[in-house]
Amino acid sequence: MGFQMLTILPYLVRLRIVSRPQRAGTGAILCQPASGHINAFAKHAGRFLLSISSLGPQCSCWFCARHSGFLAKGMRILSQRARNHNNPLVIQVSLDIEKIPGRGEDAEPILSISRNGGGLLGVFDGLGGAGGVVYEHNGTVYSGAYHASRIARQVVLNEFSNMHDQIETGDQEFAQQLADSLRRALSNELTKKLAEIDKNPTKLKSTLIRRLPTTLTLLHFMHVKDCLHCLTIWAGDSRGYILGPTTGLQQLTRDDLKSEVDALDNLTDDSPLSNFVNADVSFELHSQFHTVTKPTVLFVASDGCFGYLPTPMHFERFLLKTLGEAKDETDWQQKLTDGFSQFAGDDVSMALVAVGWSSFNDLKKDFSDRRKVLVERYLKKLDSIEMSIAQHKNELEKLADSQVRLRKQVWSQYRSNYELYLTPPPQ
Repeated sequence: MGFQMLTILPYLVRLRIVSRPQRAGTGAILCQPASGHINAFAKHAGRFLLSISSLGPQCSCWFCARHSGFLAKGMRILSQRARNHNNPLVIQVSLDIEKIPGRGEDAEPILSISRNGGGLLGVFDGLGGAGGVVYEHNGTVYSGAYHASRIARQVVLNEFSNMHDQIETGDQEFAQQLADSLRRALSNELTKKLAEIDKNPTKLKSTLIRRLPTTLTLLHFMHVKDCLHCLTIWAGDSRGYILGPTTGLQQLTRDDLKSEVDALDNLTDDSPLSNFVNADVSFELHSQFHTVTKPTVLFVASDGCFGYLPTPMHFERFLLKTLGEAKDETDWQQKLTDGFSQFAGDDVSMALVAVGWSSFNDLKKDFSDRRKVLVERYLKKLDSIEMSIAQHKNELEKLADSQVRLRKQVWSQYRSNYELYLTPPPQ
């Protein structure tokens, strides 16, 4: 087990327990307690405080190299429940599940909360189909999709650490300028990285293959009185969502698909992507502002989260069921991890914040009625039909087994007369 530091703003880092070894690769930002730079100690209820000590020149990680001077002044690092005097509790859940340990093509999600309670969420899903080409670099071999998601994550970290204070709420023109600036930075960095790792580029051209392809979805939010001003930036089919106690699950970002299908049809149609971050051809970063009433849940998710359930309603129920059964946010994170690990056929990454509740229990209570409405209004009949299908399927399987046995039994009775004139098989 280790301690992981995630950063997005120059004045904030966040601690998260990780139960697996830190994945190597572009954009990894990690300080291990064993290095002697950070003394960490646990307090009750899973809350963690850090004290900065002996930041020495031996530390070469990106974060310490950039911010060691600021940290040396005794910057307070926020706990997993981020709170300040002016804003309510911000409950945080971050998931990063690899189908193949050490080879996950989703980069670690970004989940960062500033001192004013605003923050940034981000997911990056390397596209294994389009980016299946592998590259050997510094003695290790990873797919282009693996490299791409991590490069994109690092570019976002760098760009938003400079841009955060410039983001103006509600200005769509500025939002698109920011997205265009980020797109240029991504394109430049991917091109640079490709020159490093692609020593023998193929001359074959294909519209199905792109070098260093990844999705990207960001959700930046700021407190404005009783609302949150949310800016989404995205390319591909990773999504931004709102989850409200009365409104339920609402998708903020429109998937970049070649077919005009909705969220339900895309679960079976599986349309190819029409736009995503890559190093070969131009791509677009969309941007959109939204004003959301507090309290609310905001999150971003790769398609491993929502692509393996029958409907978007089932996805909402899964989120609310695990929330209702959880004791606290750490337990909710674990229950989500266990559930996704059972049914997802892909890597899973998610960054989620619940804003505006005074406690985790209040969050649970507010969503208890929504879960009942969801089942009664949308899922009760579906559940009944699915149960009937399962029962009939079991009966059909039993009938099929009986059919096989009966076929053999009848054949054994029929066979002697049927084969009367056949010569015995050769010895």
